[in-house]
Amino acid sequence: MDPREEIRNRLGIEEVVGQYVQMKKSGRNFKACCPFHQEKTPSFIISPDKGLAYCFGCRKGGDIFAFVQEVENVTFPEALKILGEKAGIEVQQTFNKQTSERKQVILGLIEEAQRFFVSQLNANAAASKYLSDRGYDKKLQQQLGLGFAPDSFHELTKALETKGFSSQEILDAGLAAQKQVGDSNVYDRFRNRIMFPIHDTQGRLVAFGGRTLSKDDPAKYLNSPETKYYHKGQTLYCFHMAKQAIREQDQAIIVEGYFDALTCQAKGFPQTVASLGTALTEDQIKLLKRFTKNLLFAFDADPSGQAAASRSVEIAQRLGLNVSVITIPAGKDPDEALRTAPAEWEKMVAEAVPAVDYEIQKACKQHDIRSIQGKKSIAEYVLPIIQRLANAIEQEHYLKKLSLELDTSLRSLFVQLRGIKASYSPPQTDNNVSKVAEQPVPSRFEHLAGLITIHPQYSEQILSDINKENLERDEEKKLYTALSAQYNHSESKGQTESVISDEERQRLQFLELYAEENYSSFSQEDIATEVNDLTEAIRKDYQRRRLQELRYRMAKEPNNTDLATEYTQLLSQ
Repeated sequence: MDPREEIRNRLGIEEVVGQYVQMKKSGRNFKACCPFHQEKTPSFIISPDKGLAYCFGCRKGGDIFAFVQEVENVTFPEALKILGEKAGIEVQQTFNKQTSERKQVILGLIEEAQRFFVSQLNANAAASKYLSDRGYDKKLQQQLGLGFAPDSFHELTKALETKGFSSQEILDAGLAAQKQVGDSNVYDRFRNRIMFPIHDTQGRLVAFGGRTLSKDDPAKYLNSPETKYYHKGQTLYCFHMAKQAIREQDQAIIVEGYFDALTCQAKGFPQTVASLGTALTEDQIKLLKRFTKNLLFAFDADPSGQAAASRSVEIAQRLGLNVSVITIPAGKDPDEALRTAPAEWEKMVAEAVPAVDYEIQKACKQHDIRSIQGKKSIAEYVLPIIQRLANAIEQEHYLKKLSLELDTSLRSLFVQLRGIKASYSPPQTDNNVSKVAEQPVPSRFEHLAGLITIHPQYSEQILSDINKENLERDEEKKLYTALSAQYNHSESKGQTESVISDEERQRLQFLELYAEENYSSFSQEDIATEVNDLTEAIRKDYQRRRLQELRYRMAKEPNNTDLATEYTQLLSQ
């Protein structure tokens, strides 16, 4: 059997999509907020019966393969491999260093480096003892894939070269460096460091983080540089291990360090991930948003940790997420708290404070709440945070709370908040996730096309009342031709269904899905009325466009009687 069909037989579309978004049952289908663009009202429909998932806002989706290609930004062979692994089906893919894609070469190189680092940890008693002293015994070291980079400039590079990899490939993987571009003196980037493997969202090893064992090294932590296959701002440490727990628990805990994340994973908090830097980026938060709307930040109590937490919270609030902050005592981190007092850490997580409450508390501690200047400083800090809240009820709740804290009137805070709104401009979002303008989608004719698929008795009426020339967009004209062939309309008498391309057939499936979702509760009388209203609106739209075109041409050709006659006839209709 074709592996594609075998995978389709084993994996339902709802099972695959459910790993990326939160779905709600809607009749025979499921609905969710689209993972491809920002929206407040769910327009992403998942149909187990048809094996399709599609967004009628941004028009993205398809079967399980098309969905994974889009959501993971991978090629079809990569999507086939991902789904094959999920289904437990081996997809034959030959790895040949000379003929494979460069990406496979680099990822294979990184896997080889991981084996090298693991072997070095097993051979280095000091590095292994360091991890054991931090609560990571041999079994856990192996389970987490931890490794060690020896204190050498060339040991890794030589080991990789003996495996057939070139210096340029080692550089491209981010595992080596050179003083100047083109310099033949290539040296190991990581030296005398505990090595943490970093995986992408699919669980592929793409990079490393290294923690120095030297007291004299000013760089305590060192990460792989950005490469073609590793983008720090789009990757979360431990995400490949945490995403299932995040979805099941409807909650994500975000910490700062590698050890913080690993200890949480090992000690009963599998929904934990770590940023690969300081503040989370918008891409990282959008990745988490696919799985939950509830984020708990646990950043260090030092100034840099608090600043990073505030920036991350700002982005998350702007994206409409529920954000809380886990309050950690000064001088501690999640790793230490879990190792020394696990019950204390559990209490911190359970008592996480909503982000705005946390910011109000922090501001009141930093300023003299009894002085006028202190009150002004607190209000100037907190009001922009309240302003970012999308929900008016939340805004009013926190304004009331702030007025009580400052012992000032609610009205004065409202006045000041309006001033912030007038001057506030939200940060520009990135272009990686498309935005969709509010528009009536599908179009009127697409509505009719969908209605035909579930009520074929109207096909002759619709395709006779509307001509292909009545339609404005080429896409709609192609759809008209496909419908004519599908329902053996007079335009295509004698032609068979085979004249419809796979793309057009899938488009009709999408529109059938839309019609089922939106017209299932309509009576036959309501359907008839809808068909008449839509066809009449399409004809009127065409008439308006044609009259405008004729007026333009008549102005240029005043003696053209044919134009004048058509214009008069259209006006009389």
